[in-house]
Amino acid sequence: MKLTERIRNVVGTFPKKFSSKHWGKRTAAIAVACAVAVSSFPVFSEASSAVQFKDTSANYWATDAIQWAVENSIVSGYSDGTFKPSKKVSQAEFLTMLVRAYGVNPKAQANEEKAAWDEGVWQFAQQMNWVLGDRYEAVSRGSVAVIMGNALGYACSEDENIQLLYNNGLSNGKTAKTIEGYAKNEGLTRAEAVVFIRNAKNVLDELQARPTAAAPKCPTIPKQPEPAKNAVESIKEISPLTPQTEGSYKLSTSVTNQSKVMLNGSFAAERDILVRVTKGNIQEKEVYTTKGKKIDVPLFLRHGAGEYTIEIFERDVKATGSYKSVIWGKKAFLVTNKDTRDMKYLLPTKFVESDHARIIELAEKITKGLKTDAEKTKAIHDWVAKNVSYDVKSYLQGDLSNHSAIETLDRMNAICSGYVHLTAALNRSLGIKTKIINGTAIWAEDGETWANTTKQDNHAWVEVFVGGKWITQDPTWNAGYVDFNKNKFQFKFSEKYYNPTAKEFAKTHRKTEESPY
Repeated sequence: MKLTERIRNVVGTFPKKFSSKHWGKRTAAIAVACAVAVSSFPVFSEASSAVQFKDTSANYWATDAIQWAVENSIVSGYSDGTFKPSKKVSQAEFLTMLVRAYGVNPKAQANEEKAAWDEGVWQFAQQMNWVLGDRYEAVSRGSVAVIMGNALGYACSEDENIQLLYNNGLSNGKTAKTIEGYAKNEGLTRAEAVVFIRNAKNVLDELQARPTAAAPKCPTIPKQPEPAKNAVESIKEISPLTPQTEGSYKLSTSVTNQSKVMLNGSFAAERDILVRVTKGNIQEKEVYTTKGKKIDVPLFLRHGAGEYTIEIFERDVKATGSYKSVIWGKKAFLVTNKDTRDMKYLLPTKFVESDHARIIELAEKITKGLKTDAEKTKAIHDWVAKNVSYDVKSYLQGDLSNHSAIETLDRMNAICSGYVHLTAALNRSLGIKTKIINGTAIWAEDGETWANTTKQDNHAWVEVFVGGKWITQDPTWNAGYVDFNKNKFQFKFSEKYYNPTAKEFAKTHRKTEESPY
């Protein structure tokens, strides 16, 4: 189940005051979906060497690299017959793949009887003087660029290492061959990991140690294009427009430079419409319900310049089950986006209406007089936590209704998904990148542990990009608590879950998945 579906089905768990007699009832009430955060190297299937995984087709962009990695015993698939190419890897997992590729025995370096599964690899990386970070957290693409640069024998900055990858043919970037287009703050996927490692094997015979000084000379970074001051400011669309029409649907243009097109349609009956937007190996899906037998919605092309495919599937609004394909394959709409900005985590979504006039007005009011993004996002977090009450009724009844940012603003009452949609919308309206995170939360202060919990995928929070890094915010848990003796929410503002340390946050929260846009 994708995050966009999970977050619609999540009943946000919440801090509370209660006696032990309530424990079983509440544990059952919030157990939804199914995923577990990885803290050790995955258990793989011994039968995966055929490289016929359920989730990687023959034309998948990384199929060749995946096959190479499996054939060389660098990594394999899971016991259910999948490879999980989009699954994020930890730094420990990436390092293990890397040293395996170069014939280093991960166990040879370990000298402790009860050493961690990756201890030998970790000690090897330390001996090589590589720059290491959080061992078991999802590793960023930027951190991998640093490790790869170190393994090439360089001691450079993160951006210089990215340029080093470009210069040596180890990467072409994610959306463009620039520092911004490399997407250094995004987590590295399993597919990306094996591609990096195979590319490295093509240019590097032996892993190198990082020198103690910046030698050899680090590469020069070409001048980067100036980003827009406000990432969501309006840009005039290319003229003249070339609308596309297919059946009952009309797309406003075939070429745009504002990362946005309009989808219009008119129908004999109301229906649900699933829109699939694809660029390369990136795919987004969203479902819209026609209003008054019409549809008029913006579609955002948030992954930079290039060609996007837009496909449409539909079903009667009263029907259930699968959607009927209407515009897809060779009949799909094709749109060329000439906007070179990286708009990921900045543009609106169906539930994060960051372009709505009310959201923009409120964000400007909350942050009036503040200068930095750090000050602004803190003010937004505080306002949401202090003003939105937790929806105890929905929580207790297991009501899975998902409310958008505007709906949350109207209600001023929500479960965790409403808190994060509003927080994300307010931040994005000011041009501050914000991710929605899906995961599991436990009540550690009441004796619940990761060993005894039965909870899975029961909570959501956000990560906001300020000061050159992603900071964690859980406005739901910072708002107060639920008093289950009275079944009532009590406001009690806290900053405990605003930019906590990774170690402290891990006591109560585990990330399962982050929003892809």
